[in-house]
Amino acid sequence: MADQQVDGNTRVVFANIVALMTAPTAAELNAALRLDKTMSINGLNGFKPNTTRVPNGKFSSKFGTARMGRVELSMDAFLEFFKQDGVDTIWNTLQLNVMGFVAVRYGIAADTAFAATQKVDVFAVECGQRSRVDTEPNTYALWHSPLAFYLDPAFEATVA
Repeated sequence: MADQQVDGNTRVVFANIVALMTAPTAAELNAALRLDKTMSINGLNGFKPNTTRVPNGKFSSKFGTARMGRVELSMDAFLEFFKQDGVDTIWNTLQLNVMGFVAVRYGIAADTAFAATQKVDVFAVECGQRSRVDTEPNTYALWHSPLAFYLDPAFEATVA
């Protein structure tokens, strides 16, 4: 079994509507706004789940023990993009309080259209106030769209 290559094999989209997060349709995802083409290399931040621990040790225990607790996503999640000249559709779409769905597909060439049976992670998000990243020499203009997750995510949802 070969290791999975990441470069060029992650597709990220923003959909205004997804009827069922656990089974988004290929039509919904292919009609969605493509994000990965203008995202920076580090543009997908805070989408990794973190399982918290719940201590269950007793007063007389010799070791600290725990059980698995809630799964949480980052409260500081954001997307980072290169600012586009002319009409910047992503900038114009991801405005304050806009709600929608970010879908991420891993392990398949990014330019491959979504198809039934593929696995995607789907996140219900609300956009925060977008902001430009502080400028530095020898860089392109970047901007952030902070996000809040307002529903439980659907990890490894099957595309219908």
